[in-house]
Amino acid sequence: KQLQKEFTHFTTRQIVYPKVTLIDFDLVNSQQFPEYEPIHTTKLNSAIPLAERTLSWMLQWIPAWHVLSFIQINRLLRTKIPIEKKPVTILAFGDMMLDRAVRAQINKNGPEYPFALIKDFLKGEGGNANDILVANAEGPFTYNQSVTVGRKNAPLVFTFDPAVLPTLKNLGFTLFGQANNHTLNFGMAGYRQSTSSIEAAGLDWFGDPRNKDVTAFVKEIRGEKIAFIGYHEFAYFGLPNVLRAIEEAKANSTFVVVYPHWGEEYKLNNNLSQQKTAHAFVDAGADVVIGAHPHVIQPIEIYKNKLIFYSLGNFIFDQSATDNTGRGLAIKISLDPNLATYNLFPISIVKQQAALMDEEERQKELNRLGFQNGAIIVTR
Repeated sequence: KQLQKEFTHFTTRQIVYPKVTLIDFDLVNSQQFPEYEPIHTTKLNSAIPLAERTLSWMLQWIPAWHVLSFIQINRLLRTKIPIEKKPVTILAFGDMMLDRAVRAQINKNGPEYPFALIKDFLKGEGGNANDILVANAEGPFTYNQSVTVGRKNAPLVFTFDPAVLPTLKNLGFTLFGQANNHTLNFGMAGYRQSTSSIEAAGLDWFGDPRNKDVTAFVKEIRGEKIAFIGYHEFAYFGLPNVLRAIEEAKANSTFVVVYPHWGEEYKLNNNLSQQKTAHAFVDAGADVVIGAHPHVIQPIEIYKNKLIFYSLGNFIFDQSATDNTGRGLAIKISLDPNLATYNLFPISIVKQQAALMDEEERQKELNRLGFQNGAIIVTR
């Protein structure tokens, strides 16, 4: 009973001692209790601190005659036990457009419709949610009426219903890029309404489509600082502002992600301007460059041990002009103290729904990109 009282203080859970009664606690270490049943704990859960869980595990399996003395246990609890840090994970996508035919499907089938075939992947395998889930929002979230739904030859003017934001959050999204050629479709008022709507839903954003007020969005996760910076090539202004923001973020953050909106639409290869700008990003301190806008997957380059994804292609879109616009790429980045691992997940888009490719199509896409095993590991 004295043992039970003392150990309960450490584990915060009831400890059961089958067949052991009237034990003198001061003599536990010298007494022997052969053939007694193992001591075990009940209702142990992960909420108990590691040192206490370690003690409880030991008590669960060692027989009663091996019970540690109070002094030994106290020494154990004072010992620093190394804890393996869980990698920080980022799941990144390309262009997400929630107007036009996509919005018509949402109006008909509900806000989860575009993500129904990929939602388990978004939420994380085995319930292990990604720390950051990011996509380029190819338009603003505003309360303006859509000018594209149900219209032929509609203008390329997009607005997304802010009512879908809680669903996006429930699916695991945490962050949206706003530095692109559609964010200002409803002017600065629409841009401000978009960012405030995103924030009101408990989500985050980054990027100024003018490249004027360029600041990094920084998130600290388990001691790892991660910065996101947007760049809009077609503002034709402000590249020095972006480079300055990268330098500042690198000086204060561990891992810098740059999301440029650039390049030529529907071209399967990046151009020299993209490459020159990407190299400038890396030279300024970017750890990875994740491109959008071409609506097709473009090559992957490793420059100075940093990854450049020239275009991830579409994620959620209604384009069907070519087969290439119905393909996209998701990247899962896992950050360890000394390594960055990039896992590649090709996706297909059919009837405005995204899905992971089947194994045969996946392998074809990975072979085309030159990374057959679907994983790239670089030192940090």
